[in-house]
Amino acid sequence: MVPVVVLAITLGPWLASEPGADLVTAAAASSRPADCSARGKGGKAPSVWERARSPQRATFCAAIAEAHAKLGSDLAGAEAALTRADAAWPDRAATKVGWARVRLARGEAAPALKELEAALAQDPRALTEPAALRDHARALALVGRSADALVVYRALVPQSSLLPRPARAEALVEAGLCALAAPRRDASATASSVASAEAVAILREARAMGASPIEGEIALALALALDRAGDAAGAAARLADAGRLQASAETVGVRVTDRGDALALSALAAELSSRTDALALWDRFLAESPTSAWRAAAERRRDALRSPTSPQGSPPRRRPKPVTPRPVTPRAP
Repeated sequence: MVPVVVLAITLGPWLASEPGADLVTAAAASSRPADCSARGKGGKAPSVWERARSPQRATFCAAIAEAHAKLGSDLAGAEAALTRADAAWPDRAATKVGWARVRLARGEAAPALKELEAALAQDPRALTEPAALRDHARALALVGRSADALVVYRALVPQSSLLPRPARAEALVEAGLCALAAPRRDASATASSVASAEAVAILREARAMGASPIEGEIALALALALDRAGDAAGAAARLADAGRLQASAETVGVRVTDRGDALALSALAAELSSRTDALALWDRFLAESPTSAWRAAAERRRDALRSPTSPQGSPPRRRPKPVTPRPVTPRAP
């Protein structure tokens, strides 16, 4: 009830005049656009005159709330709600954000990013909510702008506790893996060290959440970050956790936007079951990632597996498949 009450207080002045306004739907919305703020000029509640000047606002706000609520389960319904919002109050930044989230959910990262940047140019406050920040970061990462994506993820991480628990875990894994993807081979040793330390810190925060649907995958990603940070013992412990929790490289792979890192996660996961498969995957990583800042770490991992004293090498239960990074449908809070 608390979120409904909070949102009722926030949107109440605008929704009260709308017959049948659904506060439960509004409470499920991930973002509250500035156009729907309960505060008027000077921080006061909007007067009857302000409401009279914007009679379309209540219909617009209800439609935007409905669109965000339906993003995770009914994209066609979300699109219909956004169409109503645009008809009620055309060309608003909040509607652009809504369309961007729909396009990202459909795997259309470039058009989604274009909409998000148009919304941001129109209203600098348009992408301040955690869900909108996550979508902005995800779209940037998916079009290959890892450094820009990391800037947005850095803004998101301190606010990530405002996301629903599953979405928070996913966002933190995305942010940690994005930190690993940012440096390239020509990066200085200091830059690479900072990147791996940042990834470790973010992924440790995800791990500290405890039980989550991707707890094992968090451990696997953290093992990769620790290995690249030079913490062999920590990486081994987290990799053991990933094995105990039956982590899937394919599951965590959908959070990766760098193909090389997807291969590295697959190789690391394969070490739990087959030395032969793991060696093949590390060789493939090295062949396909000539600009990676993490080649030395991968070579170290591969060479350790080649050693006769390597603990890996038990027969695999099933042959692991290398994963390919791909867009993932964002969960609606």
